[in-house]
Amino acid sequence: MLAHLTDAVDYIWTTAEELGLADRLTVFLGSDFARTPRYNSINGKDHWPIGSAIFMQKNAAWSNRVVGVTDDLHNAVDLDEDSLKPSSGGRHINPGDVQRAMRVLAGIDGHATSARFPINTGAYLDFF
Repeated sequence: MLAHLTDAVDYIWTTAEELGLADRLTVFLGSDFARTPRYNSINGKDHWPIGSAIFMQKNAAWSNRVVGVTDDLHNAVDLDEDSLKPSSGGRHINPGDVQRAMRVLAGIDGHATSARFPINTGAYLDFF
């Protein structure tokens, strides 16, 4: 299925370039949940709170980097809120942080509709 996903992403960018839209496009790929890094007692996998998200934008100043890491057991490592680097005194990225960053990137964080659905994650994590 990974080949289908990468083909789809390639199609999106190729088509956007052909239509002259690539410089106005942001593509977001994200997981709604993840699976445990180990099999359970019945050879299955359970839900795991550590997911992933990929943001793509043509010529973005924030591109080609990773924010957030896990330890050897696939547990999230705390991050410093300013530098976004691993820090024992920091906090985890949560889905609300990603959603709020998407709103800011799209320029709708202060929109009335966004206000109807507040995201209270603490300090804003500026991924971009």
